[in-house]
Amino acid sequence: MKSPLDLSKVVLYPISSQTDYFREIQQKKQIFLHHSVSHPNPADVIENWRSKGPRIGACLCIAGKPYSNAASYKDGQIYSAFPSKYWAMHLNTHVSSNEVPARYKDRFHTRSLEKGSIAIMLCNAGALSWENGKFYTAYRTTVPEDQVIEYIDKFRNHRFYHKYSENQIESLSKLLLYLCEVYSIPKTYQADMWDISDRALRGTPGIFSHVSVRSDISDVHPQPDLIEMLSALSAAGMTATTLPETFNQEAFDKDEKSDESTTSSLDEVEETEDKTEENIDKD
Repeated sequence: MKSPLDLSKVVLYPISSQTDYFREIQQKKQIFLHHSVSHPNPADVIENWRSKGPRIGACLCIAGKPYSNAASYKDGQIYSAFPSKYWAMHLNTHVSSNEVPARYKDRFHTRSLEKGSIAIMLCNAGALSWENGKFYTAYRTTVPEDQVIEYIDKFRNHRFYHKYSENQIESLSKLLLYLCEVYSIPKTYQADMWDISDRALRGTPGIFSHVSVRSDISDVHPQPDLIEMLSALSAAGMTATTLPETFNQEAFDKDEKSDESTTSSLDEVEETEDKTEENIDKD
């Protein structure tokens, strides 16, 4: 494994605890991997969550390969939107289009999974279309051929996807090692994570993908070097420099001085959830 995560290089891009996430400390058992179906800029992705509705998003976002050398972010750069001990809506397992057993299609079960998990977002264009010799994103921008992976037998009904960059996978590896250590989450590779997983839906501790709990989306896709990285995690350890005494996990928290009476609760946004759920991780 390469050098451990340097927390001092994580970009703090704080969002509001009053409107953008739930400031409730939760025990974490799972990590879910997502991709954004967007351009590679993590700041744009985080800002987009605000426009979707209250408290939708991921606490951590990993930049993709910039379109130009003048970009304000670097390939694989990690952005922290809010502390990982808190939570936001990111799974939406109970929607009608999700073909999972009926016992899991309940809003309160969805929220239980979201409270007990950490969401990591990879900035990535997702599924691509091939037209007139070019690969197009959902936004009608093009992706260079060397950034495209092909699944001959298709994955979730799509043949072409935007590759996760080497730097993104490296950063993700460091994040996973760090978070699994902090929250005592198993690092064992979950071979069933690329399709609906009953274990993921039950809340079994471990690292999973959004496709582990949703039949109607396609993030993340099973890129071979991503699988190789995940498979190697269980044999990797952390060094003393990974958790420097001068920079603990709570340095991500920009609202720690807030009065606890302002802590967000699920009940406060129950009336607005129905209006915003359909926007969560549309793919």
